[in-house]
Order: sequence, then C-alpha cells, then structure tokens
Amino acid sequence: MQTAALAVAGGLLYGCTLLLVATGLTLVFGVGRVVNFAHGTLYALGAFLGASLHALAGWWAACLLAPALVAAAAVALDLLVIRRLRRRGEMAVLLFTFGLGIVIDAAITGIWGARSYAVPVPAALAGGVALFGGQISLYSIVLAASALAVTGLLVAALHGTGFGLRLRAAAEDPATAEIAGIDVDRAFTAVLAIGSGFAALAGVLVLPMIGASNGMDLSVTVLVFIVVIVGGLGSLPGTALASLLVGVILTLGATYAASSAYLLLFAAVIAMLLLRPFGLVASRGE
Repeated sequence: MQTAALAVAGGLLYGCTLLLVATGLTLVFGVGRVVNFAHGTLYALGAFLGASLHALAGWWAACLLAPALVAAAAVALDLLVIRRLRRRGEMAVLLFTFGLGIVIDAAITGIWGARSYAVPVPAALAGGVALFGGQISLYSIVLAASALAVTGLLVAALHGTGFGLRLRAAAEDPATAEIAGIDVDRAFTAVLAIGSGFAALAGVLVLPMIGASNGMDLSVTVLVFIVVIVGGLGSLPGTALASLLVGVILTLGATYAASSAYLLLFAAVIAMLLLRPFGLVASRGE
C-alpha cells in the first residue's frame, strides 16, 4: 500500500510536468486548429538552452530567458511562414511543423553535440519531504506547484481579461470574431508564443531531474499527444485531468510492471477513448 501511495504521488507530480507541456499544445489547437508536431522539440530546445544559460548566468536567468527566446522564435516563425501557410489549410501547417521538428532536432545535435547536460538542483530546493513512509524530492514538489501555478494563471487570464476574451472568441468562431474586429492572426501568434514558451519552460524545469539529452523530446511528444487526445482536443480542463491520469498510470505501471508500463498506458487510453470518444472533457461543439 505504501509503495502504491508513493507511486500515485509521483505520478501526480509527473502529470503536472506533462500538463505544462500539453497546455501549450492544447492552446494552439484550440485557437488555430493547428496540430503542432514540433511542440515536443521545443521542450527539448528549452532544456538545452536552459543548460547553456544556467552555465552562463545561473538558474533563474535560465528559467526566464530560455522560454522567452523560444517564444520569440515562435513569433518570428509565425509572422514569416506559418501565417501564410494557415491560409493554405491545416495540412500545410501540419507538414511544416513536422519538418520543423526534424530541423530543430538536427540543430540541437549540431550545436550541443550528442552528449548530455546535467544541471544541479538549486540549493534552496534540495532535499526531500517525508510522505507515506518514503521520500519525495522537494524539487519535484516545487516543479509540480510551479506548473499548476503557471497553468492556473493562464486559465485565469483566459477567463478574466479582455485578452482572454478575444482569444476565446477567436477559438470559438474565427469568422465571427473577425467581423467583431478581433485580429485572429494576432490571436494565433499570441497563443503560439505562449504555448512554445510553456514547452520551453517545462524543458528548463526538468533539467535538475533528468538533464538535457538528445532524443528527450520523443517520449514527451508521445505522452503529450496522448494527453491532448484523451483530455479532448482543445479542452484545457480535459488536458489537466488527462495529464494527471497519464502520469499516475505510467508511474504505477513502471512500479509494478516496468517492462509493460507503456503497454498498460496504451491499453488504458484505448479503454478511455472507447468510453469517451471525444475525450474526457470534449471541447464545445463536439
């Protein structure tokens, strides 16, 4: 029982990390109806940028600058390329983001090489917390709390500000939003920047736990797409619930059947989709 409780706690903490990455993907899809296949590589890019910035300027500079740089690059790409491709249809953007992910992966290998980069846990966050007769890393708790706080601030902004109202209007009915004077292209640029920054921030925050290494985006990409599909495409509440469920299922599987953890996860996903084909919390209109 103690082992199971610790596994569930660890799964919830891991799910919060997935939530930070998946929220960005959900937001981009919700407003632009664009599936960003490069999203996972932005997570990896954030980790590698964070490792370099940590070496140059310290931990807090890495947390601030890496997401900002990735978000700025996303804005530039949207203005130069993606905005034009969106007028050609969703498939054009999908193919571009797929190719972009490959290019970013190659760039990471070219710039940082085929090696791993480790970053120590900040001294103030070292140590552990006693829980269920075991120890949970203090840093993992702070990471989860940070992910929940950032996501919570985003949700509050979406529902409590004029900016959020415009984004939600653009997501619900772009044509009507345009007639009402809302710049849908600018709204998409904003959510692409926010979503990309979220992915990069998650990459920085996991550095003290897993470091930065080539291929680190692959497993996260798979898990994040599972989260978004299970939660309901474009649904932030669904994404939050699915993130925690996926984290718990994966951690319990790794604890009791390590060689079959992903098999158990995929079986659970299939069962959930059979029961809820449009996701746990389907977005409006589905």
